[in-house]
Amino acid sequence: MFPAYGKWVGFSLAAFVGVGLLASEACTSSSGTGGAGGGTGGAAATVNGCDEATTMVSAGDVGITFPMTAAPSQYTPACVKIHKGAKVTWNGAFSSHPLTPEGTGNPISATSAGTTASFTFANEGSFGFHCSFHPTAMLGAVFVVP
Repeated sequence: MFPAYGKWVGFSLAAFVGVGLLASEACTSSSGTGGAGGGTGGAAATVNGCDEATTMVSAGDVGITFPMTAAPSQYTPACVKIHKGAKVTWNGAFSSHPLTPEGTGNPISATSAGTTASFTFANEGSFGFHCSFHPTAMLGAVFVVP
């Protein structure tokens, strides 16, 4: 009856399942610089699909945006690398997309109200985060270097 609709639903479902698989694989972090909990040492980390080795270092503070509506959409940028002492500011609707830190020692605080939250990263390490309502569609990491 609606052949194009069937193809779109099939594609959308396949894309959604693919994103879910990628996200579930990405959530297992290998920790070269401490994984989601910070720390030091070894090879580059991969956290929530973010690869520390391929993420460019920002010169100063960083802003991350996410939707002001209830529809999920990936953080922009999802992967950031900053120097120790820099600040990251999230801008979006926390009531629709509560920010949730991952791991111990993470300077990100759980945030579920307002539209702006900033956190300063005083220690080196890898710090994961995600939306608690959309954990497989909205996730990322902050890598902190000297």
